[in-house]
Amino acid sequence: MSQALAATGCGHFFVARASEDVALRRVLGRVSMDLTAIDATGVTLQAGDWVEVFGPNLPVDEVAAQASTIAYEILTGISQRVARRYESLPR
Repeated sequence: MSQALAATGCGHFFVARASEDVALRRVLGRVSMDLTAIDATGVTLQAGDWVEVFGPNLPVDEVAAQASTIAYEILTGISQRVARRYESLPR
């Protein structure tokens, strides 16, 4: 088994209770404040690669459903430690 560390955790409002059921990669062990160990078997990774917690391939509604909550709680619970980037929608 190959393992990787993702720089996200409870301190960023990573939803640990949904992680095993909904993630495209299995979470290994417990989610810490700043790190999450994930199973990277069969994936070629390099330091600095991005991890999608939710997004185009993993909708926030799906993550919320697996965590027995709603997307609003997930989105508003993201701490100030997470950088925000706002983009305009194409017209």
